[in-house]
Amino acid sequence: MSKEKREQKKQLKLKKKQSKLEKKNKIWKENYGVSYNEVKDKISKKKQKGFPKFKKLLGFYKESKGGMILLILLGIVGGVISLAFPLAVQNIIDNLTLGNYGIIIWFALIYFGTNILTRSIFWLFYLTSSKIMNKVSHNIRVKLADSVCGTKTSKFDTSSSGNIINRISNDPSNFTGCIEQIIDYSVDVIMNLMFLVYAIYVNVWLGSLMICIGLYSFIINTFFIKKYYKPIAKRANILSDKNTSEYGELSRGIKDVRYLNIKSNFLSRITQTSLFRFKSNYNLTKIGQIFSSTRSYGMSILEVGFIVFGIYLVQANIVSIGAFVVVLMYRFNIYQVFNNASSVFEKLQQGEIAAERMCEILENDEYPKEVFGTNEVENITGKIEFKDVTYAYKDSEPLFENLNFVVRPNECVGIVGKSGQGKSTIISLITKLYDLKNGQILLDDNDITTLTEKSIRSNISTVPQAPYIFNQSIKENLLLAKPDATQEELENVCQKAFIHDFIISKPEKYDTIVGEGGITLSGGQKQRLAIARVLLKNSKVILLDEATSALDNESQEKIKKTINAMKKEKTIIIVAHRLTTVKDCDRIFVMEGNKIVADGTHKMLIKNCEAYKNLYQNEEE
Repeated sequence: MSKEKREQKKQLKLKKKQSKLEKKNKIWKENYGVSYNEVKDKISKKKQKGFPKFKKLLGFYKESKGGMILLILLGIVGGVISLAFPLAVQNIIDNLTLGNYGIIIWFALIYFGTNILTRSIFWLFYLTSSKIMNKVSHNIRVKLADSVCGTKTSKFDTSSSGNIINRISNDPSNFTGCIEQIIDYSVDVIMNLMFLVYAIYVNVWLGSLMICIGLYSFIINTFFIKKYYKPIAKRANILSDKNTSEYGELSRGIKDVRYLNIKSNFLSRITQTSLFRFKSNYNLTKIGQIFSSTRSYGMSILEVGFIVFGIYLVQANIVSIGAFVVVLMYRFNIYQVFNNASSVFEKLQQGEIAAERMCEILENDEYPKEVFGTNEVENITGKIEFKDVTYAYKDSEPLFENLNFVVRPNECVGIVGKSGQGKSTIISLITKLYDLKNGQILLDDNDITTLTEKSIRSNISTVPQAPYIFNQSIKENLLLAKPDATQEELENVCQKAFIHDFIISKPEKYDTIVGEGGITLSGGQKQRLAIARVLLKNSKVILLDEATSALDNESQEKIKKTINAMKKEKTIIIVAHRLTTVKDCDRIFVMEGNKIVADGTHKMLIKNCEAYKNLYQNEEE
């Protein structure tokens, strides 16, 4: 065959393969809402020899080394002792056929004693196993939560909550459950291996035939796991993440669902994802049953041959009736040696999938981590400086370029301008929620990239426009900022934030549970509680990003008095649309065209800055 023809044949083969893949993608998308490529890409990225992520997470078992050794020893001891079962049963049957009834009682007692002993050993085995697995699950969850806290903010802008929730909540249990089952299956292999040894001891050909039947079962199971299991399991995880996210969104956004009257639309979306999930799970069960049935049919045929061969051995006086009956009685235990071996492989696959998902969070891969410096600064003066700062969100035009300004210690500065100018982004950059591409941000003349996380975030507090209030009591929400705060301190900051009167009007007062996201509070109450939380933290720099936007005029005036009382003691930056919020600031930055076009007091800007004057007049109208 010429080189040209070989190339044509190769291209034709590739086209057929591509066509087949496109067809499969279409079927998967229509039936499950997930294309085959989405799953295939995830598998190919992780394709390495062995089970690398699984092995990595085994490090969490180091603390329980002694317990794991005890489990192995208990399994081996239990397996060896279990060999007494078939020996006792064989002797009972053989002596029964010979009429030696007296000796049967002794073998019955041996059987009884062995049963009590093995039950006791495995009671201790499973108790120890449960303690170790639950402890490891706990440690992995804590580590995952810590890793999520250290993940870059930009990742949360594009990730679904269900993806993260499932990885923290379900995957640790899935992983440790696989380990527990692998140990369980391995112990079963040891125990049942004793029955196989017994079968070979009775007759090597009889034992060999049972090995062939077991190997047939093992090959069928392993082929199914390798060929079908992993992609379908990956697909199930993706659909589970989507479903969990949608349920979470329904819970958090139930008010908006009702405001907009979109219940039917929202339920339709949830129903569709849930249907895809049902079809995916059913598909896995269906394929599994096909292989299971194929295995059972084949084994049934082989077992007929085994029985015929056993009868021949009995008739030829090569094997006693008791020995053959025991081997026949315990044949499924012998098959379990091979079934459990394939089950171990299946659990390794399941464990690797869970480990991969968790390692994506633990490692700096799909969930990149925040990076801080090593320079520790405890007490700062509060000076903030932007030097030629350029920033753009991913795949977007720069919000601002070469931005320069200085906020002096104990100065109160306002930032105003139309929406989309990057005002809130400035607040996010000061607290290092996002990384700079160009330029420098200095805190007390220290580049924030050189500072530790504690140096930045212990000295700076932020109140965003929509602060998150945790599903705890009001007191617990406040104590997050200062765990050792006294009741007097809590009441003091709440009075300054003008929310104390509201709190004591509730039956449970400071122990009132506010619901997820503070759902039982109004927007203004959330903002005032968030302000109280920041006041309790008592950091040197306070950033207020539209922090009074949900307040009425009277409440806003009260908060302004609180802010004014902190001036000259703290550095304060206020981002606001309402200019009344920043009128009393020492200086006001006016942003237009994604840059600062003016800087001065309210009176100066009204006289000299057209952009500020227009903002003020529009507000007055």
